[in-house]
This record gives sequence, structure tokens and C-alpha cells, in this order.
Amino acid sequence: MGTQSQRRINLHPNACGTCLISPSRIRRRRKSALSLMRPPVRMANASMNDALLTGPDLIRSLLGVLVRFRQGRVAVSADIKEMFLWVKIREEDRDSLRFLWRNNMNENPQDYRMTSLIFGAASSPCTAIYIKNRNASEFELEYPEA
Repeated sequence: MGTQSQRRINLHPNACGTCLISPSRIRRRRKSALSLMRPPVRMANASMNDALLTGPDLIRSLLGVLVRFRQGRVAVSADIKEMFLWVKIREEDRDSLRFLWRNNMNENPQDYRMTSLIFGAASSPCTAIYIKNRNASEFELEYPEA
């Protein structure tokens, strides 16, 4: 455990004296274990998604995408779940994305926190699209073909 999108940390409260341990589940694959944060899960009648702002819908309408899909010579599609892992979370905000992990039941759980956007959070789609659009505008002169 401890990939680019998650880092092990010492178990201690953040500067405010509090931290959030998010519900998570583990999906084991052949070569890796993937921890999935579960923002929609309700604990004590509240969920992480209840506290997150979704932001405006920045994704283009599906009808418009389908109409323009055949206009060009090349069409590109991407996995949005992988896109979230490229968007890093500010250091001071990472304590809200903590989770516990143990390699086996004989070990004490270790404290980890996500370093990138998580799939399933209400704010992740808007944040990722905003950053994509912002980078496209910022680097337009440097990379005009992109």
C-alpha cells in the first residue's frame, strides 16, 4: 500500500485537533489492492458527500458530444476514474481523506490518506473538469494542438 494516490502517515490529529476516517472497502486484484473511498456511505446519519459542494455541471451535454463526435477525423475517449488520480489534493486538505488499512488481520491498522481526487465524491467531477479547462487555457499558447 502507498501508491501515488495514497500515502501512509503517522496517526495523529491535524492542526484543528480533528480528522475524518472515511469508510472504505478493499477490492483485491491480481497484482494490487485498490482501496475505494466511499463518500456516499452514511455514518451517524451523514455522509462526506452531504458536506461537499457539487459545483456547476461543466461536462458538455451528451447530445452535443454525440453530434460533434463524427465531425472530426479522430475521436478520443478517456476513463474519468483514472483522470481523478492525476488531480492532487492540497496538503492541508488531505486529512479529510484518511482511511485505515491493514495487510492482514494480525496487524494493527495503519493510517493512510489520499493525495488525489477520489471517485465517488460529489465534488470530484466538477473539480477535475475545471482543472482540465484551466490547464487548457493556461497552456494554450505553449501547446496549441492540445
